[in-house]
Amino acid sequence: MPAQVVEAAVAVVALPPGIEVDAVKALSLYTWPGNVRQLQHMIQRLVATHTNGHKINAAEVQEALIDVSLLNIGPQVPMVFRDDDTMDVFMSRVTLGLYNHFRALGGSHAEAARLLRINRNALYKRIKTARLRLSGQEVADDDEGGFS
Repeated sequence: MPAQVVEAAVAVVALPPGIEVDAVKALSLYTWPGNVRQLQHMIQRLVATHTNGHKINAAEVQEALIDVSLLNIGPQVPMVFRDDDTMDVFMSRVTLGLYNHFRALGGSHAEAARLLRINRNALYKRIKTARLRLSGQEVADDDEGGFS
């Protein structure tokens, strides 16, 4: 199927770039959670950025797929203040949501801390405090983690 979509995308470009077999294979191996339309947009993007007879290769497809994957990791940050929430519980839930989002985006705690522009040890402390609050445990003054 990617080959047909490539041909359709190439038809609107004056000088078709072409696509290597390994690039088609890379496109075929992706799950395409956004269905065929997402595949079409990806191929149109690749075709639009490669002109003058350049053949799209697997490395370029992989790079574009990484970009798409990063954009598809939507923030799963709970932004609803529940009737029984306190400000601290709400902020703890938001903190953990942001942490999980940036950890998934960066791939590690250290990268999440870098993206959030916070010292990784300070981030550990905030995450620990948030988890304690959400489990209903008391948080000691020295474990406040930035919320008071």
